[in-house]
Amino acid sequence: MRLKLLAGLLPLLLAAPVAIAAENPSADEVNRVFSYIYEGQYPLLLEAKACSQVVRGADNAAQCAGELDTNRIVQGSRPLLWMSFLVPKQADAEVRMSFRYESRPYPHTLLKTAKGMRYRVTRYLETAHVGRWQVELSQLTDHGFEPIATIPYTVVAH
Repeated sequence: MRLKLLAGLLPLLLAAPVAIAAENPSADEVNRVFSYIYEGQYPLLLEAKACSQVVRGADNAAQCAGELDTNRIVQGSRPLLWMSFLVPKQADAEVRMSFRYESRPYPHTLLKTAKGMRYRVTRYLETAHVGRWQVELSQLTDHGFEPIATIPYTVVAH
């Protein structure tokens, strides 16, 4: 009986490490990232998404919870734009977050990013008017503000 049970579990036990093992990056990939961390000058946007809330806690500090469909943001709601940056050690990081409504500029804010492997920051999205919006992220460089990303979203009536 015990032998049959072990024989039945053996394939599962052998397959388990393969199923959860992550593929290791190549040495070139790791060296390229380390070079950017120690020698890069500007923040790199790793990820951005609209969220209904941000979870704060030990296991998943500042993680997006309740990811929202950017094609259906409800007017008057308080959605967050969750962003994750890799900020090199030498960076004096200043990121400008600008809004556009139907191609017209809206006020902007400046985000100061701290140096770090995964610096996460959130800001509320504008939802004052129904229509097409976009967030434009740009960084201050020696040549002025240069674009990082454009994130479109649509506000719909509630």
